[in-house]
Amino acid sequence: MRQTLGSLVQPLSSLARTECAWLWFVTVTAGAAGLLALAGALRRQARLRAFLIGLTTAGIGLGVAGACPADPWFPWERSPTLGGGLHCGAVGIVLIGFSAAIALRSRSLTMNGSGRWCRAAEVLYLGSVAGATLYLGVAAWDGRPPRLFGFWERLVLASALA
Repeated sequence: MRQTLGSLVQPLSSLARTECAWLWFVTVTAGAAGLLALAGALRRQARLRAFLIGLTTAGIGLGVAGACPADPWFPWERSPTLGGGLHCGAVGIVLIGFSAAIALRSRSLTMNGSGRWCRAAEVLYLGSVAGATLYLGVAAWDGRPPRLFGFWERLVLASALA
C-alpha cells in the first residue's frame, strides 16, 4: 500500500510489503496457529460443533491471509491479483468464522466468574465488525474511498483480542 498513508487509512496487511514483512508473517502465522490450537484444546469442552468450526475456519483463513500478501493497492482502486484476491477472501473468511465463534461462545462454553466481561467483549467485537462493514459498504456504494480503513481494521482486531 502507499507508504504516505497514515495508520488510520493504511491496512495492517500493508506491512507485508515493507522491510518488516517477516514480522507480519510471524505474527499472522502465530495467530493462525493459536486459533487452531485453541479449537483443538476446546474440542472436548465445547458443546457446539459450530463454535469449533468457526474457530478453525478463522485460523485457516488467517493462515491464508498471511501466506498471500495483499496487493499494493486497495481492491476498490484496481482489480486484485490472484494473491490479493485470496488475501481479501481469506480476511472475509476470518471475520465470518470468528464472528460465528464469538456469537456461539456463550452457548458452547461455560465461563466461571467472567461472563459479564466476556459478553461485553463479544458485543464490542460484533459491533465493530458490523460498524466496519456498514462504513465500508456505504463508502463503496457512494463511490468514495474509505478514509478510515485502517482505523476500523485496528478496532476490529483490538476488540477480537479483548
